[in-house]
Amino acid sequence: MRGLPCTKNESVGGGDWSYGWRLINGPTKECFSNYMHRSKSHTATASMGGDSRSATARSGNWANASVRAGYGSGTCFTYWSTQ
Repeated sequence: MRGLPCTKNESVGGGDWSYGWRLINGPTKECFSNYMHRSKSHTATASMGGDSRSATARSGNWANASVRAGYGSGTCFTYWSTQ
């Protein structure tokens, strides 16, 4: 059903990526991007409602990025990259 919280898991770029959005404590929306690559440094980014957060991790560790805002704050955008 469109508009409901969503989490997706994919194998991309040689790593594992979990991303999406969920509701936290009622009207708060959390947009998240978590990426792990076993042999390269990498970054995960989450953006929503004019706020953007990135996290970088060494190989074998998770890069976890998230932003929180009101439910009507806009579309959740998620990204990953390797260095």
